[in-house]
Amino acid sequence: MNIFYADADKSKHTFITKLFNNNSEHRVKYCTASGKDLIDELKCSMPDVLIMDLILFDYDGFTVLEELKLLNITPNVLLHTCMKDEHLLKNAYDLGIKNVLFKPSHFMQLLEAVENAAEKNNSQKATKKIEISKEEQLRMLSQLISQLGILPNLKGYQYSREAVLLLLNRRSILEGHMKEIYKTIADKYNTKPYCVERNIRNAIEIAWIKGNIQLINDIFGYTVRSEKGKPTNAEFLVMLADKIKLASNLSAPNSSKNFSA
Repeated sequence: MNIFYADADKSKHTFITKLFNNNSEHRVKYCTASGKDLIDELKCSMPDVLIMDLILFDYDGFTVLEELKLLNITPNVLLHTCMKDEHLLKNAYDLGIKNVLFKPSHFMQLLEAVENAAEKNNSQKATKKIEISKEEQLRMLSQLISQLGILPNLKGYQYSREAVLLLLNRRSILEGHMKEIYKTIADKYNTKPYCVERNIRNAIEIAWIKGNIQLINDIFGYTVRSEKGKPTNAEFLVMLADKIKLASNLSAPNSSKNFSA
């Protein structure tokens, strides 16, 4: 891991460099006491972690952070400072720092803070969602509904699919505004909202009588206990949407996905 170190106390530069280079796998590649020089260096190369104090020559730490934000340069900043003012720290976080370690600190504390900052940054990069096309999302949803035992010749098949797509693409109705969902689908298919609701309920009934019990248990486990019965329309649709979201995040575009347990 490559580290940049920025602190107005130049006597610390050699000390910090030797500590990291001699006692860890990480390397301090650049040291400076100047905020202006730091910005110039960051324009050319990006460290895994930037350890920075707010007190610097030329430009202070806040000016550095503001300039980097304007330049759309986003280093992984560990603020190493003796300033504990909550307002100043909030401003620093708003400008993009990742963590704070207060001075004075032992080397092991600094090393742990650096490694935590790098690990958090890498984790965020690794967990970015894989985007898939709407066509692939529709294919996965159609396959899932069919595997539940709801056949395409049923109106409830089409209405259920449309409802799940609304849940996936219009997060404002995720909290159960089912009347809005029914009305949107009814307008599209020139029917009445209560017909949409009834056909989705009918599709659920058919799935629970003739469908894939193993897959139903996998997706709707807590709703199929004898004391609870079948899920409501809202529970059914939201659970399907959650299943598709999970599958979308784990699947690459055009991949084949079988939802059977």
